[in-house]
Amino acid sequence: MEDLYRLLRPGGTLLAGNLVLGPAPAVTRHLADPARWRTHPLGESALCVKLP
Repeated sequence: MEDLYRLLRPGGTLLAGNLVLGPAPAVTRHLADPARWRTHPLGESALCVKLP
């Protein structure tokens, strides 16, 4: 997750899937961090926009 975060530019978008069944809890916590991402849940997926 740190590498993905580092590679995205501010305002960049990450689409994450299988959030209910797949990722480790650390991934979910990272994507839910309001200091790093504006996350919009979409069922089992999420659209995450990197904040500046």
